[in-house]
Amino acid sequence: MKKLLMIVLYDENRNRLFSYPDVSCDFCRLVRTNEELARKCIDCDNRGFDACIKTGKPYIYRCHMNLAETAAPIYENNI
Repeated sequence: MKKLLMIVLYDENRNRLFSYPDVSCDFCRLVRTNEELARKCIDCDNRGFDACIKTGKPYIYRCHMNLAETAAPIYENNI
């Protein structure tokens, strides 16, 4: 099985600033063509963001499609 790694940087308002690679994998793009599944993807992302805000630490979890994801806060000058 091919292993994929995607890194995405968001600002404090959850706007995507940078992504490598530029586009999601074929599987995620296909999942997000379904409106309900796309909403679940966003919900998973938001839970990851919320956990980081609450704890100030990285949060490792499985998304609704059972893919491993990690959300991690990045601080500069305590912000």
